[in-house]
Amino acid sequence: MSDVKSPTEIRFYHLQRMPVERALGMILQRIMDRGQRALVYGGLPAHLASLDKALWADSPNGFLPHGLAGDAAAEAHVADQPIWLTGQLSTDGVPPNAADILLQIDGATADAAAIGPYAMCCDLFDGQNEQAVADARQRWVNYRDAGFALSYWQEAPNGGWEQKAAHSPDA
Repeated sequence: MSDVKSPTEIRFYHLQRMPVERALGMILQRIMDRGQRALVYGGLPAHLASLDKALWADSPNGFLPHGLAGDAAAEAHVADQPIWLTGQLSTDGVPPNAADILLQIDGATADAAAIGPYAMCCDLFDGQNEQAVADARQRWVNYRDAGFALSYWQEAPNGGWEQKAAHSPDA
């Protein structure tokens, strides 16, 4: 078990029908509704750029205020951004926008120490991609072995989420 202070939970979201942009928009809206802040960590710069546009135009409530790493104007005010899209986590372990929640997309994987500052981590993966599913399973094992509480959520036929599995480090 790691000496890292574990977040309450790492949630895995298995997307089966919904594109990541839609799922991410729904989850980010809930985070904002609770008065929390989020950092979206993805490994594909082109996808982050398309998410940037989608969050301004296609979100359920019109738009979700956010900034994109690499945008000089947004970076000048990163501390004010309730949602921050980035391809890199900070090296000092401090979320640049004081985010409460880390969302991992496109197979981006934070190590246990990088997850420590967040209250929760959500890992969204494409269930139609066999490699993405295999990679998510490996992340589950790695996070379980690091002592994190885990839950696995699968997209339900009605568009909601059903919890299918959980792991408590105390078990």
